[in-house]
Order: sequence, then structure tokens, then C-alpha cells
Amino acid sequence: MAAIVPPQGQVPPQDYVHLTGDAVVEDTLRQILHWIGFRTDALKDALTENAFESFGVLKVLTEKDITAMSSDFANRTQANGRFYFGTLRTKRLKALTHWIQDFYRISSDPSIVGLSEVLFKSELERALARHEIRKSLRNLTKTATEVASPGSLEHEKKWKEWEEEFVNYAGIHLGVNGVPLSYVIRENEDPDHDGNFSDFITKTVACAPLSSEYFDADKLAVFNMIVSFTTGQPSGNWRKATLKYSDGRKSLKALRTHFAGEGNATRNIAEATRLRDTLHYKIRFPVPPAVSTEDKQKQNTNNNNSKLLPTNRNNNCGLLVVLHAPVKYTPTTHRCQPCISTF
Repeated sequence: MAAIVPPQGQVPPQDYVHLTGDAVVEDTLRQILHWIGFRTDALKDALTENAFESFGVLKVLTEKDITAMSSDFANRTQANGRFYFGTLRTKRLKALTHWIQDFYRISSDPSIVGLSEVLFKSELERALARHEIRKSLRNLTKTATEVASPGSLEHEKKWKEWEEEFVNYAGIHLGVNGVPLSYVIRENEDPDHDGNFSDFITKTVACAPLSSEYFDADKLAVFNMIVSFTTGQPSGNWRKATLKYSDGRKSLKALRTHFAGEGNATRNIAEATRLRDTLHYKIRFPVPPAVSTEDKQKQNTNNNNSKLLPTNRNNNCGLLVVLHAPVKYTPTTHRCQPCISTF
């Protein structure tokens, strides 16, 4: 069968697999290198043998590593496989490291299923943009934290407000892998892959793994934050049991359990008891007309100064009733003698 010759003026098709739908490439990394611009098998072989063995290796590479790799190949002899990455391919390789790391930030495995070269390059651009955003957030952290600090957790009444402010405070700080530290203290244990998120950063908070080298470092950072805000306060007693773990997630969970669970019930009972023992009810009515000295003496004798009942028969009776706790107050109809005023 004769080869198909493209019409004059058109570029012959390139020798790479164009992925559509659910097509799966057996050698994903070689496909990626081809899209990035390393078209020949010799170049793909050279890169896969040096650093591109697996996604696990690429996950820990940095932009500096890519720069060093580019210089290494450029300084080799021709016989030893010298070639030049060039500016564009170097930039795409750096973007590739960020693209791969983003998958691990949301507890997923890198995949190019359904991508074409054009779509993949767009994904690399987005990965670079997210990297720049993280750099900007790190630069703003110091200024933002001074304003957003929740302060010390001084007493139980501040718990709900303090908790919200602390989650926000942790979210301003980026962890080792570029994920806001609020992911350490999220309520869900498992990644929320089915959620709808307004941006990638929010998705990382909901989906970042809670078991990795990065998490171990980040939970220590959150633990130190909690210690700094509870030391010397009664709230520090409720996280003492977690000191041996140096785990911010465990420490905040202990506080949540106390204040939202048993501590909340205890706090409500204590508050109700305090109100019962200290609350005074005072009902004040218009000042009555002047009464005689004899009437005042009768009032003092009969009521022991707890109720002042004027003796005039005017329906606009002036009355001052002071009820001293402990008392259960129930509105009643009182008839004032001798004026028989009802209120």
C-alpha cells in the first residue's frame, strides 16, 4: 500500500502517539518527553536513564536539579552523548516537576489519559502558574500572620471564635510541600476527591495525604502553633496528653473533643449554675405618691423591705419589687393592699 503523501504546503504528521478519550500509553514518561520536545529515541533513552525512571524520582526533583541536568548534558563530549536542552525544553521540564508534584498534593497519581500534546502543554503552564502563586503566598506569610493571629485561648467562651481564627491562621502558612497547613487539622481523614472546589489551593487542603514525610513535618509545625497559643492558659491542660506525639492534628482534636463534647456540656452546666446563684430580677414601676410615716412603718414591718407597697388607692400604684436569687420567677397576678391595684 502506497504511503499517504500530505497535500502540498502541509507539514507531515509527527511521529508521536496522539492520545484521545481513554487511550493509555504503555510508556507514559517517554510520551511526555516526546511532547516536551525530545523527539528522538536516543534523547528519550538518555533522559530516562539519568533521571526520568519513574514519577517517584521526578516527584523529588527541583528546578535547580533540572538546571544542573541541562548543564551536565551540555558539557559532555559528543561521544558521551552531548546535547543541549534549550530554553524552552528546559522550562517545560521544570514545569513537569511541578505538574507531577501537584498530583501528589491531592493524593493522586500522575496521568496523561485523555491528553494530547496541546492539552498537556496547557497543563504544564497551569502547573507553573500554581508554582508562582505558592511563591507569592510564602512571601506574604509573615505580614499576613501578624494580622491573622488568633491570640491565646484564654477561656472556654472564646473557643468557637478562636478555633475559626486558628484554622485561618494555619491556612496562611504553607507546609513543606506547598499545601496550606490547615490541611493538617481538617476534620475529614480521607481525601475529598468528589468535592467541588473553587481553586486548586482549596482542593489541596481537602485532599492532601495525612501520611507522608511532608505531613510529619507539617503536623509538628501546627503542634508548635497550638502550644504557643495555649501555654499558661487553662486550655493547655486539655492538650497535655498529646505532648508526647508532637502532633498538631492530635492536639487540636483533643481541644475539639473537650470544648465541643464533654467540655461543652460541663461549660453549659457551670454557666447555668452561675446564673442561678447570682442572677437578680428587678421590676421597677412608676414612683408612687408620697405616703405617710405611719404607712411606711407598716410596710417595713410587714415586708421586711423586700417589697415597697404604697397604701394609696390610686390604680397607678408605685411598686418596687426586688427578688433575690436563688428563686424561680413565675409572673403572677399580685393584688396590692389596700389599693387593690392589679398588675
